[in-house]
Amino acid sequence: MWHRILGLEPSRTLIAAKSTLAIVIGYGLGLGFDWKASSIATTIIVLQTASLGTTLKKASLRMIGTLSGALVGVVIVATCAHDRELFILAMAVVAAVCVWGMQSSSHQYAWMLVMLTCAIVGWPTAMNPADTFHTCVDRVTAVTVGVVLSSLVHGVFWPVTAGQNFERSMQEVVEGCRDLVLLIRRGLLNQDIDVQAIDKMEIKLISLSTSISATLNAARVDSKHIRRHYRQYEQLGDALEELVLATTAIGGTATLYREVLMVPAVSHSASLQQMLDTLDDVCSATVQQLAMPRDGSHYQDETKAASILELQDQTLAGSQGTVAFRLLLNSMLTFQEAALRVRSAIAEAEVSSAEANAASTIPQTGPDTKTPFAKSALAGLQVVASAWFFVLLNWPPGLQSAMILTMIFVYLNAQLPVALTASTILKAVLMALPIAAVFHFIVMPTLDSFIELSPWLAFLFFPLMYGLSSQNPLKSMSAMLTVNLTNSLISVSTTPPQYDFSSFANTYLGMSGGVAIVLLLAYLFETRSPRRGLHGALTALLKQSADYLKALEDDSPGPTAEPTLAKKHRMQWMQRLGQLKKLSAAVDYRQDPQANRDQVSTMLQSCDVLVARLFWSSVLSVPPRREARIEKRPLNREHDWCAATIAATAQSLGALQPIDIQQPDKTLFRDGEFMMNAGQSADVYEPSLETEDMTRAKSTYYRALAEAIMDCQREINRVDWKRWTQSYF
Repeated sequence: MWHRILGLEPSRTLIAAKSTLAIVIGYGLGLGFDWKASSIATTIIVLQTASLGTTLKKASLRMIGTLSGALVGVVIVATCAHDRELFILAMAVVAAVCVWGMQSSSHQYAWMLVMLTCAIVGWPTAMNPADTFHTCVDRVTAVTVGVVLSSLVHGVFWPVTAGQNFERSMQEVVEGCRDLVLLIRRGLLNQDIDVQAIDKMEIKLISLSTSISATLNAARVDSKHIRRHYRQYEQLGDALEELVLATTAIGGTATLYREVLMVPAVSHSASLQQMLDTLDDVCSATVQQLAMPRDGSHYQDETKAASILELQDQTLAGSQGTVAFRLLLNSMLTFQEAALRVRSAIAEAEVSSAEANAASTIPQTGPDTKTPFAKSALAGLQVVASAWFFVLLNWPPGLQSAMILTMIFVYLNAQLPVALTASTILKAVLMALPIAAVFHFIVMPTLDSFIELSPWLAFLFFPLMYGLSSQNPLKSMSAMLTVNLTNSLISVSTTPPQYDFSSFANTYLGMSGGVAIVLLLAYLFETRSPRRGLHGALTALLKQSADYLKALEDDSPGPTAEPTLAKKHRMQWMQRLGQLKKLSAAVDYRQDPQANRDQVSTMLQSCDVLVARLFWSSVLSVPPRREARIEKRPLNREHDWCAATIAATAQSLGALQPIDIQQPDKTLFRDGEFMMNAGQSADVYEPSLETEDMTRAKSTYYRALAEAIMDCQREINRVDWKRWTQSYF
């Protein structure tokens, strides 16, 4: 009840409260058994996630990384501590290898922990190797206790499982598809198709469908029924993705031919209304199917996919909207079949005897070797430069450790796919100072027991953990850095306690110095500023789109390669779009009056629409099913124009040059009506018309894609990219 009074979100409040409880217990165990309480709290802080499955998966990676890093640190100290230059070189090599692994492996977090633990074990004990084993044991113990506490608290007290999130995602996808169909239906009946609303819903659906795979992987950890029937649920996820793609085809056709389709003879035709009624019934039945048992006993395939022959309206024969009408019906038939497959997959998701096909393997294409090499070299250079800096100045050991560890922590987090900007880091450093100072100088000296300390710890950590649960990645990362800095500064685990100004100042200045070195090296050597990063990510998105169209030119890529290719590109597109939005949010638009936030937002929306049109290619199949691709032929000119235009756009953007917007030839994207022979009646359907329908669908696709490309070009040209990339922070 109190969270409503304070205006807090219930789900975030629950997660923050559980993490705070674990932190308080961790401090109690640390103080009671003489473990490092701040390290236990740090583990609990970083293991806070939105679901139990994600927490358990992250906890296992943290344990693996900690054990591996501790072993590497012990080996380096044992073999290299006698030689300062050799020791620094060895730590630099470890940094470079770990940063390389973070970019080439799907287990980035484990590689980060290897580097971090190696630094924690190696740097402080280099001058006194006898303490290495004790430091190693302390670190592993603290991480183990933190992992156990976090897993127990999030798993026992009102657990939020990834399985629940997966069920919610499935329902949101199906309901979103139904809402989009209803939106198009209202637009047809009211003769007012809202293009922007349709595009917005399509983009939301695509984002939801691509997140299902990640949610399913986490649900496999914390949900027994999903773990037992994982292959069937994986097939269900693929079926839901096909449903979303079919929905985008309906939306794309409706928006492209909206003027023709809004003619009353078309929009109010009996066959179109019949089809819309059928789709509404199928969607409602699919939503109901989600709430039923999935053992195959509650499913009857009462709805049969209609045929285009049954739906053709005789009154439309020879009218202006015949082709648009047929294309819309064909896309709706594709949607109907996709929805029926989803219903079947839901009903039989937990049938024990069901034989699932082997999981498809999507080839992981890592980044080019130049980028990982540059970042790895920067990591090694950073270690060497900072180490020699500390050696030359001969700073106190505590200050050295604080600077080195903070520098490594911030740098490694900057390597993850979340934009850490100078303003975000500096804000966290400044926020941690007053919070920790009040706790360190005013609260802590007055406390005599853990019983007195507990409520203060809860009061301190709950707001920070609530901020950490934010959906905004920049706010979440800022809260993460703030709470970790605060946790290191409050000195709860110091024995005996030292609440003097000197110890606090040394620790804070050390951490601030570490942050300063990170930002300085980033300014000198790194190119991942939000502005430059956004420019690079946008260029990469366009290049990937051009590569995708180039890949479609292959006449026979193989039946299993086709869906794999499309799915791989869909995942990469969504990653790029997510990266673009994060980088845009990280840009300080107040710094440059010429940089307009709304202008960039409009440009990113045009990129969303372009990606939605590229998604549409995965379901172009008339009659519906089964090809997951479009072929270049027989529309060579249309295909070549789209591919060449996207490639030229990427090239101009990469060179910081204005894009030369070339309007297509008037004869290139002709209306699909020209394909109907003058003497052929539209109500006569011969087998050859299926081929004609496929050609019309492809022509419609390329026409919609061309419009999206030119709109994207216009929005990109509104930004002065030379000026945009000049400013770093």
